[in-house]
Amino acid sequence: MEHGNAKRIRRFLRAVAAVVAAAVFLCVCASCGIITIVHNSTPAPAQTEAPTPEPTPEPDRFTVIFDENEVFADANEEKAARHIDPAIKKAVMLLNTVDADELNVLSDGPEPAKNPRDSIKNAMSREIYDKIVEAAESFGDFSINEKDYPEISNFFAVVVDATDAIHAGRKDLYLYSDVDTEGLFGEIYKLKYYMPNEWLPHATEDRAAVKNAVDVFNKTVDRVIAKMPSGMSNYYKCWYFALVISAACVYEDSQASVMDPYLAYNVFVNGTTVCRGYAEAFQLLCGKAGIRCDFIAGLAPGTDERHAWNRVYSDEGPLYIDVTWYDKERITDNYFQGGVSYVFMNETDYKAAGYVPDAE
Repeated sequence: MEHGNAKRIRRFLRAVAAVVAAAVFLCVCASCGIITIVHNSTPAPAQTEAPTPEPTPEPDRFTVIFDENEVFADANEEKAARHIDPAIKKAVMLLNTVDADELNVLSDGPEPAKNPRDSIKNAMSREIYDKIVEAAESFGDFSINEKDYPEISNFFAVVVDATDAIHAGRKDLYLYSDVDTEGLFGEIYKLKYYMPNEWLPHATEDRAAVKNAVDVFNKTVDRVIAKMPSGMSNYYKCWYFALVISAACVYEDSQASVMDPYLAYNVFVNGTTVCRGYAEAFQLLCGKAGIRCDFIAGLAPGTDERHAWNRVYSDEGPLYIDVTWYDKERITDNYFQGGVSYVFMNETDYKAAGYVPDAE
């Protein structure tokens, strides 16, 4: 039997030999590229999934472009742009929220719109009509004395037939001019001028000032048409006009007066109007765009109060638009926040609402 110390020495030597053999094996593997030992205190980055990209928003259907460095033809054009551009921008923004079913709005109705001049039966009245229009368009003079026509028994009626036709068919002239009487017995009929929205009792001799005010108004209206997004159907043009008007003005009870003959001026220049102004402005813009639009006056639904609204046409019949009652102060970021039930009413909805139009 071996001595105990000798056994311990042999076990120790075998352990040392095993450690030396393992060390030699690791060195050989490392030199052959089998094992690579890297000393790095920075932990490897955690593997994460790539983020899901945000969906690309659909582009707006309708856009309008404004040039900050736009060069204007004159001061009135610049004044018009500064005034109406914010309303145009808001209208186009709201136009992109319109998601109602598109209707086929016609450029004309089932019957061609009548020129009020064509309804004048008296030849003398037609002649007076033509002379007044020619003078008013150039801010010129017109005067006629009934004593020069003793053969005409009711000269007043002859002149009224002419001026009524102008009031109905040439509202652009009625904006700033009309015929008034002069002479001891009111026998002289003379074309007079007044500042827009001041009406005939406030006639002025300052035609340059009148012409300048009219120019601002016309250029404001032209700006609305010029900035209308391209490629729109008549349906969306009508929406665009209603939205521009709603954005451009607010209802103002203090202007509810029969002395205001052309309240569309208030819409585009003063920023306040009543129902007649809303309807006149809408009809004016539709006319500029080639859409037949009728002005209708009557009684508001459920009341005895005077009101005004519009009618356009479609394949399925007339459509009625009440921009006054559509316009709400809460319209901010969506067209639906207005009274949409008052836009594009068909005949059934229109009658059910209770509108009472004057006899046509």
